[in-house]
Amino acid sequence: MRSLAIVPVGTPETVAAIGAYWSVARRPSDAAVSALRELATLTATAIDRVGLADAPWAPNFADTSSTAPG
Repeated sequence: MRSLAIVPVGTPETVAAIGAYWSVARRPSDAAVSALRELATLTATAIDRVGLADAPWAPNFADTSSTAPG
């Protein structure tokens, strides 16, 4: 068994998630979860400043113009 903590990035709309993995079974400390939440907040701020609409590396799930098989 291993341990994992995941926090959402962005509020009120989640645009990503940040996860931390431990190779040994354990409960993440409150400090570790707090640090992940702070990192998520800072990441959301950076994404807000840069934006996702024109980011070539960001998936655009709203774009339905691509030709999908079927």
